[in-house]
Amino acid sequence: MLSSHGARRIGPEVAIKGDVLIGRVVAFIVNEQAGISPEMAMRLAKAFQTTPQVWLNLQQQYELWQAQAHTDVSQVAVFTEAPR
Repeated sequence: MLSSHGARRIGPEVAIKGDVLIGRVVAFIVNEQAGISPEMAMRLAKAFQTTPQVWLNLQQQYELWQAQAHTDVSQVAVFTEAPR
């Protein structure tokens, strides 16, 4: 599955079986080769004793940063109040 930044999104099909796999998953994420699905956020939260929201927030911040860097919105019309 591809995420919005074109990398493979790690999802529920990945079963965490020990520290080696967690290390590989984190390496994929850090190297921008994978995004974080809600299911993976739950697994990472358990492994690192955080919350899934921490991981999902990081993913969302990254995706917004990418969009801001690569999206031209200069031609988008601004809505104004309708005349009465």
